Amino acid sequence: LDRQREQEAAIQAAYAEGVYTPAQPLVRLNPYEIAPLTALVMFHTQEPMAVHLTVHGKTAAADFSADFPPTAEHWLPIYGLYADQDNQITYTLDNGESYCLTIRTDAAPDKLKQPSSVSCAPDYLSGELMFLSPTSPALTAGYDAAGDCRWYCTLNLVFAFKRLANGHICVGTERLVAPPYNTTGLYEMSLLGKIYAEYRL
Repeated sequence: LDRQREQEAAIQAAYAEGVYTPAQPLVRLNPYEIAPLTALVMFHTQEPMAVHLTVHGKTAAADFSADFPPTAEHWLPIYGLYADQDNQITYTLDNGESYCLTIRTDAAPDKLKQPSSVSCAPDYLSGELMFLSPTSPALTAGYDAAGDCRWYCTLNLVFAFKRLANGHICVGTERLVAPPYNTTGLYEMSLLGKIYAEYRL
């Protein structure tokens, strides 16, 4: 939590020092250091504007889109990037101006496991991901209908991966009390990787 507060303060300071526009935004990949397939895109508009954003998938069915309410200071969370790839992001403002952005990600570690087989229609997930929380030496990850990993956490999180009413997720911590999988409690975090609270049980 302390390290993430320092990281967030550094991002806020970098944003305050520059003049970032929709055409030249400030981009921070993996802003909270534990979710490598996420990013923050930040910019200012002269007047409040809503934003429609799309993270382009390998196919149109694998696209992720979101709408953000009008504001002049835009801090857009980006989810659903692919590892080791130039990812294409498009965002459109209220005034019709549209911008394209490329975000390059690093290769995923060996602990990120790929499914051997996936049988799922894209419309079944409706723009969501399937999340797997392992009890083995693997990383908690989210996969799309094609079986491509679009989110993972570098912490060895376990069990209880649940969406909360406030949009955050709840998941078991990586802090081991006793083998094989008795951990200290739960994290409340966002998919961006920001940990809001740790509940020790």
